[in-house]
Amino acid sequence: MSKDDGRGLDWARSWWWHRQGLGLRGDQRVEDALARGWCHVASAPGPHLSCLQRMDGLRRADVDQAVYVRGTAVHVHTARGAGMVVPASDRALALWLGREQLARMLAAAKVGEPEVEAEAGRILELLADDELQAPDIVAGLRPAPRPLGPDGAKIGAVDTAILSLRWAEANGLLRRTTLDRRLDGKRFAYARCDPPAPLDGDPLAMVAARWLLWAAPGTAADFAEWAGCKVEEARRALDGVPTVRVDSLGVGYVPDAGDPPEARGVALLPYRDNLPWLRKDVAILADPELHARPAPGYGGRPSPLGKVRRVHAPTVVEDGRLVGTWAAHDGEVAVDLWTPVRDPGRLAAEVERVESFVRVELGGVAVGR
Repeated sequence: MSKDDGRGLDWARSWWWHRQGLGLRGDQRVEDALARGWCHVASAPGPHLSCLQRMDGLRRADVDQAVYVRGTAVHVHTARGAGMVVPASDRALALWLGREQLARMLAAAKVGEPEVEAEAGRILELLADDELQAPDIVAGLRPAPRPLGPDGAKIGAVDTAILSLRWAEANGLLRRTTLDRRLDGKRFAYARCDPPAPLDGDPLAMVAARWLLWAAPGTAADFAEWAGCKVEEARRALDGVPTVRVDSLGVGYVPDAGDPPEARGVALLPYRDNLPWLRKDVAILADPELHARPAPGYGGRPSPLGKVRRVHAPTVVEDGRLVGTWAAHDGEVAVDLWTPVRDPGRLAAEVERVESFVRVELGGVAVGR
C-alpha cells in the first residue's frame, strides 16, 4: 500500500530530524528526550549527550536520576543485547527483545535455559533484600557457576553466572545498577525487582511501532538491523504500515507521509545516537559527494563513508545532513568537517555549548577518539 508516488531525500531527512526531537530543545524534558528512541549506554556519556541535543538546561544528574531516582526510565539489555536506557513504560517490551538475544547467546555457549533458570533462582535467594556485586554473587553461589571454556569465550562469558544474571534481568526479576548511581559508573551491583506486566499483542510488531515513531521512513532492512531480527520477520512486523518511495532509500514504511517541519539546526551527536544508529546505512544522511570520503569505521579504521554501515565516532549533523565528526579531550571540542557548513556561526555556538557541558557536567571526560 503506497501513500504517493515518491518523495525526496531531504523530505526523509527532515522527518528523521523531527522524529528525533532535534530542534525542539526548549519544549522538552529528559523524559521527552529519552522517548525519542531507546538510548545506548555502552558509549557513555552517550545518553547525557543525546539528551543535551534535545533539550536546554540539562544537568548530568537529570539523566542519571531519571533512571536511579525517579524511575521514569530503566537501564536494560535489549536490542542486539545492547544496554539501553528506555522509558519505564517500555520495560516489558525492551526485556522481551533482550530475551530474544539471550536465547542466541545461550545457543552459542551451548548452555540450556533450564540450567541458567535454576542458577538464577539461587542468585535471587542469595540476594534476598540486598544489593550485591557480581564477585560477591559468584563467591556465594553453591554449587559454583560452571566454567564455559571456549564456547563461553565466543560471547564473553567465562562461566554460567553472567548468563544466569542476564536471564534473571531479561525476565524482569533482577535489575542492574551502579554503586554511584551514574550511568557511566563502572562498579555494578544487582538487586531483586518485580517483573513487568505481560505484553498484550505481537511483541515484534509493538517494537516496530515504536521504531516507526523514531525512524520512519525506513525499510524492513533498517528495522531488522536495529532490532537484531531477520528481514522476513521485520516485514511481517511492519505488515499493513503504509509505504512511500524515497529517493536513495527505496520503499520505506511511514505511518504519516505528510510534510514534516524543515530540518534546521546543528547537532553534535554522541556515538550511537539514534539519528544515525536507527538505520542500516548511515551514508544516506550524507550527500553523495561525501560517500567516497574516509570515515571512522569499526575499530576506528577509516573506510569510505558509502561502504560503512556505521560511523564509529560522534557525528556532526547540520539541517539533517551528516557533515562530519567531533571529539572532546580535556574539555575542548574538536570538529572534523567533511564539507563546509551552511552557517559557521551556528556551529561555533553549538561547539561552545557542548564544551561547557562536557567541562562542567561531565568533568572533562573524553568523548570520541
